[in-house]
Amino acid sequence: MNQLTKVLTAAAVAGATVLATSGCGLLASSSGGGGEGDGPTLTIWARPASIGENAETLLAQQFPDHDITVSRINDIDDKLRAGLRAGSGLPDIAFIGGNLSDYFAVSDQFVDFTEHGFTDDGRYVPWVLEPGQDLQGRQVALPTDIGPYGFFYRADAMEELGYPGDPEELAAEVSTWEDYRALSERAREADRFTCDAPYGLYVLGLSQQGYRYVDTDGGQPVNQVDSPVNKEAYDRAATMVQDDLCAGTNPYSAEWNSAIAQDSVVAFIGAGYQEGILKPAAGEDSTSWRVTATPGGPGSTPGSFVTALSANGNGEAAAEVAQFLASPEALKDAYLTRGLFPPAVELYEDPELLEGDPFYGGQSAFATLAGVASGTEEAFGGLGSGTISSRFRDALDEVHTTGRDPEEAYQEVVGEFSDYTG
Repeated sequence: MNQLTKVLTAAAVAGATVLATSGCGLLASSSGGGGEGDGPTLTIWARPASIGENAETLLAQQFPDHDITVSRINDIDDKLRAGLRAGSGLPDIAFIGGNLSDYFAVSDQFVDFTEHGFTDDGRYVPWVLEPGQDLQGRQVALPTDIGPYGFFYRADAMEELGYPGDPEELAAEVSTWEDYRALSERAREADRFTCDAPYGLYVLGLSQQGYRYVDTDGGQPVNQVDSPVNKEAYDRAATMVQDDLCAGTNPYSAEWNSAIAQDSVVAFIGAGYQEGILKPAAGEDSTSWRVTATPGGPGSTPGSFVTALSANGNGEAAAEVAQFLASPEALKDAYLTRGLFPPAVELYEDPELLEGDPFYGGQSAFATLAGVASGTEEAFGGLGSGTISSRFRDALDEVHTTGRDPEEAYQEVVGEFSDYTG
């Protein structure tokens, strides 16, 4: 076991802070979703934005005899790691984000869904199940949302910059990364940005190549952290920062919301689940936003996954409930109420979801992003992807905030993970 593997293993079981988290808040809300019958008592942990608003209602209808409590927790990783270390205080079901593979060192504490009736019957886009399989090939997690990347933009701002506002026409004019840079330069001359933060550009560049920080060859892990694909994507993003073509406002921040609301950022490359933050920031009555294909080709990334744990002796019931939370019915609610893009392909033909959206001027953003998800051959991922990717995000942020030399920042991260093989 190499040194980084030891660190990640310790983080998973000892509650360390090596892994990336999505917040540091305390318990946000807790409510019972089940009935008062003879069924089991189950607890579900999820970040507030990773589960549909009507989850409790749907669960009560589907499992009337179960007593199910849904707790929406910001610091779920910290609490989950602490529970894994203690072997107690764990939920029966947990939603885990892009750092799922960092839990594979203790994946024996999660149930294998294939032992509880799950089969790959083509219900999901084909690339999304593999990231939920541990090193032994067990399906320990099921997808609940994905991130097909789109180029979100204000049609009126594009027209002011001399570009077409129509999605298909704009995609034709901004089809390459060189085209995108030219657009960004013109926008900057007008004191506007078509790039919010460099990290989205970086991840999309990896996604378009199906890149993995750690891949496998003949069953053996292969470290690819310092690879031409990674370096090209990093350099492209870092150059945009150095040339003041990115606003440096990260999604899910107050600064990002302000930049959108004040028309400073008039376009950005983002994953489909960022619909959930775009509408509140821009204002639900806005009709100027559109979404189109990204420069350089399609790319997607896994989002969140639902897992079931056996520590409380409820493994079978937990697996059944978790599979429902990854069902088209639950995923549709998560999209409609939270903007979480579903991986279930049957929803891509759902008439309700395909309807034109006034926010997008009557365009069906869902149809556009569904095409990206279906057209992605292999999504960005790999062992340790959450932890490693977050360090490159930090490096790009340092280039922006401190003016640090991009090459120096890149080499530092590469050095940290040079011998990591999972």
